[in-house]
Amino acid sequence: MPPKGRRSGISNWYNCEACGVVLSQKDTHQHNNGVCPPNETEWDYAFIKDHVLFSYIEHSEINDIPGVKPQERQFFVYLSQSAMQLCHFEIGEQVILAFNNTDSVIRTVWPISEKSLTSVITAPMVSGISKNILKEGCRIKVQKLPVKPLPASFIHLSTSAEIGLDSVDQLITTTKQLYSGKVLKRGLEVNVSFYGMPVDMIVKDIAPIKCAIDNNLEDQLEKLNINIYDITDQYFMVVDASKWTIALKIKNNEKKVNNKNISLSDIGGYKELIQELVRSTSTVLKKTSSSHFTSSLGILLYGPNGVGKTFVSEALANEMNVPVIRINSGELFSKFYGETELRLRNLFTEAKNKSPSIILLDNVDTLCPKQRGTEQERRVISYLLTLLDSLKDHRVVVLATTSQINLIDTSLRRPGRLDCETELPIPSMNDRFDILKVLLAKWTVEDAEIMQVASVTHGYVAADLQCLITKAVMWAESLNKTSIDSSDLSWALGRTKPSAMREVIVQVPNVKWTDIGGMDDLKLKLQQSIEWPLRHPEAFVRLGISPPRGVLMYGPPGCSKTMIAKALATESKINFLSIKGSELFSKWVGESEKAVQSLFKKARAVAPSIVFLDELDALGGERSGPSEGSNVQERVLAQLLTEMDGVEPLGNVNIVAATNRPDRIDKALLRPGRLDRMVYVPLPDLATRICILQLQLVQMPVARNIVIDDLALKTEGYSGAEVVAVCHEAAMSALQEDFNVAEVCDRHFVSALHTIKPRTPQSLLELYETYSKPYKNHCN
Repeated sequence: MPPKGRRSGISNWYNCEACGVVLSQKDTHQHNNGVCPPNETEWDYAFIKDHVLFSYIEHSEINDIPGVKPQERQFFVYLSQSAMQLCHFEIGEQVILAFNNTDSVIRTVWPISEKSLTSVITAPMVSGISKNILKEGCRIKVQKLPVKPLPASFIHLSTSAEIGLDSVDQLITTTKQLYSGKVLKRGLEVNVSFYGMPVDMIVKDIAPIKCAIDNNLEDQLEKLNINIYDITDQYFMVVDASKWTIALKIKNNEKKVNNKNISLSDIGGYKELIQELVRSTSTVLKKTSSSHFTSSLGILLYGPNGVGKTFVSEALANEMNVPVIRINSGELFSKFYGETELRLRNLFTEAKNKSPSIILLDNVDTLCPKQRGTEQERRVISYLLTLLDSLKDHRVVVLATTSQINLIDTSLRRPGRLDCETELPIPSMNDRFDILKVLLAKWTVEDAEIMQVASVTHGYVAADLQCLITKAVMWAESLNKTSIDSSDLSWALGRTKPSAMREVIVQVPNVKWTDIGGMDDLKLKLQQSIEWPLRHPEAFVRLGISPPRGVLMYGPPGCSKTMIAKALATESKINFLSIKGSELFSKWVGESEKAVQSLFKKARAVAPSIVFLDELDALGGERSGPSEGSNVQERVLAQLLTEMDGVEPLGNVNIVAATNRPDRIDKALLRPGRLDRMVYVPLPDLATRICILQLQLVQMPVARNIVIDDLALKTEGYSGAEVVAVCHEAAMSALQEDFNVAEVCDRHFVSALHTIKPRTPQSLLELYETYSKPYKNHCN
């Protein structure tokens, strides 16, 4: 007689008391008449044991997950809700799908009401190992991660796909965006779609951030559960700070790159910079036997990530038509003593033997960091300096690239080594136009449409523009279009952000001028300060004046100062950065000032931009006496003053500040050249309150006998936020009477007016009036 079972707490499941497995009611007959417990290697029906689901793969396209992009659907696995409960899976948790003891993938689990209780549904894979693992009908185990994933410091991938060196940066950008927040492990597969082509990569190496290891050890000590740290068994979470590298399996790197036919004509923009590079490189490589000029040259090309440093280097090398020796920092280091130096010597010897030649040294900051951490790094840097000095009279050009020039060992930058430093900056509008022209050469897009995109892509580097075009092409293909047009570019533009802004990007709500009632004079003054210089710079040049650099909005709380700044960012379509005191102040000396400096550096890099200083009195309060001059607030203020009008110009960076207490702001912030314009944002007058009420009541069903003008008269002395609160309170009062109420009546507003009272004291209004007198002529 088969063992007795009992119904589990979850309906339609059967819990076998003999073997402890949980299975669907429809499989109980097969279980009772078969092997108990079931075979965990080759099972004939689905079951759950020890919170692990043993089942079969089913393929289906699930499109109803909110906020999930089409390219992200491959990362999901769908289970029934009851199966998730029995396995102790949380919605959105990343779980392991194991095919056998060696092959596995990681997916995000999501509940689904369709199919059977034990269904394991995934999207069909188009390529890679996962395609073989996730075949429909294959046995699959779904289980939790065995350990908590640590944040990844770096991720090294390897691929055999046909990828050119000029596309590596863009492939890294695409992979980083797609796998942000995902869990990886050494040996797992990474799949991306690159220009419509599936690219399969393997995680060859991955390591955690050091502080994460320390925290993990502390957790184990607290639990008295010490385990030897084994990186091969550890899972890692991809974070913003994770660094990515990709190794291409190319047998003959020199021939492979030359076959790509990268030329200087493939580069958009930077005409003067490229001409200077060609001139200086040609002087060395094509010199005669005369000894009046140097016979070697070291060029350090630096700039932000994705700006095109590697692409320019490859194009320049091909243009010179000489042998090219490539040094990949990631593949150079060896664990054996002296082998790294030997590889370097062989590469430099090859360059000398093939002179005139070019040595391409990509990401030199990883090879020669300023902070020499290990004995191997110190040996490599010292030996590389010796090799660079040995190139004299050999007609060899060393072309090195880096995205962090300040992290390079200073001895590498002295004259005679990498002494020709050339910055590849974030492209200007004209450069962006030229880059887009090259990227859109295959499609018939009008110059006016290209210029329109170039004019609003402030702060975008070449890789960002290439990503934008890729998204536009993919969107057009999804609509079965044979070409792309301005609508496709607009769609992609809304989904592509500049990479230089990703660390400090502010999600600005879609607030427009029309969403703010009244205040037409204030809106005009802000447009004069921010939008006019951007749209009509020639007018300021013609009149011989500089546009205002900063605007301070002051007034009672709740008068839409912050909302106006959001609308300004939306309407002007330029990059928006925000400073909050809580994010700046640090107990560590120098960290707060460094944060201010970093933010303004980003603002200059992605100019034109707006830096919004909310609650300025907390950041730039008036300085105290000499005895208290060392506190963090005063150091932050000093850094703010330096950044706003110091030695380094702001460029096209505009400052917008807001405060409720202008009397507490240091006077140095308010002088011309910093916060030029003082704009008083008063309590809303009658006309403004009418506009605010109209905007609020247009979305609210109200009785016909409600007269907005009368309601506005009753809100005299109310701030804008308090007028909005009256409307909300009236709606809540109506709901309190009846949840099925059809409209808000006059009595509800009367009740709301008794509840919501104006909270701006007369003393504060008098302070604003006194403070605004010196600026009235300037503001009006």
